[in-house]
Amino acid sequence: MVHSNAKKYSLLTLKYLFRAAGVFLVLLLSLIAYIWIKEVPSNELLKNPNIKLASTLLDTRGKFIGLYQAEFRSVITYEELNPSVKECVLAAEDTRFYKHNGIDLRALARVGYRTLLLGEKSSGGGSTITQQLAKQLYPRPSMKNRSFPVRTFLLVKSKIKEWIIALKLEKMYSKEDILTMYLNKFEFINGAHGIDAATLTYFGKSQSDLTMDEAATLVGMLKNPSLYNPVRFPELVQKRRNEVLTKVEEQGNLSLSDIKKINTNLSAFKRYENYDTIVPYFKNSLEKYISDLIKENNLKKSDGSYYDIYNDGLVIESTIHLDLQKYAEEATMEHMAWIQKWWNLDWKQRDPWTFKAGPSEKKMRLDSLNQKAKASLR
Repeated sequence: MVHSNAKKYSLLTLKYLFRAAGVFLVLLLSLIAYIWIKEVPSNELLKNPNIKLASTLLDTRGKFIGLYQAEFRSVITYEELNPSVKECVLAAEDTRFYKHNGIDLRALARVGYRTLLLGEKSSGGGSTITQQLAKQLYPRPSMKNRSFPVRTFLLVKSKIKEWIIALKLEKMYSKEDILTMYLNKFEFINGAHGIDAATLTYFGKSQSDLTMDEAATLVGMLKNPSLYNPVRFPELVQKRRNEVLTKVEEQGNLSLSDIKKINTNLSAFKRYENYDTIVPYFKNSLEKYISDLIKENNLKKSDGSYYDIYNDGLVIESTIHLDLQKYAEEATMEHMAWIQKWWNLDWKQRDPWTFKAGPSEKKMRLDSLNQKAKASLR
């Protein structure tokens, strides 16, 4: 009798487990369908990924004046990509990049078994380069101030979305295009967007000239650019660089022990800002003129939106002669020095902020002086 009841209880438990599994499967499939229909970008949007390109302003002879840029970035092609960068990225980020369709099932199984079940945190992640590109193009929602259940749901939802986008990207682009797009899109912090801008920022050179240790340093940042910031944490960056070099060794059956002993030289670091021209007023005044010109001539992209000088990589030829402008400014500075000398003599015993001013005028002048002082860089 006891045996019969136990068997009945086991069958009932199994029945409920099957039902729960069925409900879970239906909910999961419903969530996937919802994400695919409502949240995954269309093929048209994926054909025109949101990678902001600076526009170049040239003078009348084609000489570089400056950039209109929302992000400091220089886009490169796969053929221009440094071989050492390719080697490091594939070794460190996705060794099976050319063997999967955007989702690496073997890597996911490894994460499930070794990381989740055995607790081996160093066993590596399951995210492919294509999934990382999807996350770069369509960032996850903020998890700040969210409860644990909400964070968990958003994480699952984001992962599913990234998987679907990765599958679509793999159908639309070649592996080479995906790899290059990922490296062109990635933000290497300190104002550098993309591998070429990062190379110029941290090493003062083009990415085609990177050495193996420099390439491994930048590739190491892909894991967490804030944590592996070469400017703030050089020792941590060196350790991460050597981890990348070790993975390259494992993939290529070679020794990089000599390179690991090198201290990567970061003395050329320079953060590039928008103040990149000797004619800032001219450059800034052209912005509205060019934007109006684009609308007047109905210059639109394939998606129907107007060209944007801060995002669409335009080449703008202007009417200014940079050398003549430089000579004119030098002559002006020379003449202003002469004027300043006589002004000093004339006003030596006078206070320009109070001279011949009544109480109200004097207050206005001093208020203006204080306002300008507070607004100054100093």
